[in-house]
Amino acid sequence: MLRLDRCLFWAMGENEIEGPAKACWDETRKVIREGVELNPYRDASGKLKVTNNLPGMADNPIVHVRPHTSKAAYKFADGTEIGDIARNAYELPDGRWMTKQSFWFNKGYLEHILGL
Repeated sequence: MLRLDRCLFWAMGENEIEGPAKACWDETRKVIREGVELNPYRDASGKLKVTNNLPGMADNPIVHVRPHTSKAAYKFADGTEIGDIARNAYELPDGRWMTKQSFWFNKGYLEHILGL
């Protein structure tokens, strides 16, 4: 189990900001402009899940995009809704809605920064 035992100030290097982090930002903007792909499916237990084509952990060594909340919310083009749209989703440019997303540091990158 990990435990916080000290604090430190840290700033991401300019080469990381202007390199991989900016590449993730640019790719995210491109996907949103061109259309986010929402792919609903049922997992082994029958629960409805949705994948998308926003940058994931395998796409970038530093950052990725993933849901901001654990409560999924989607509204598809056919009007089908999943979850609390007003509370947990943002509208996409094409009128569909998807779970709020955020940029996250990759686990391996954090471990590198923390010296783990």
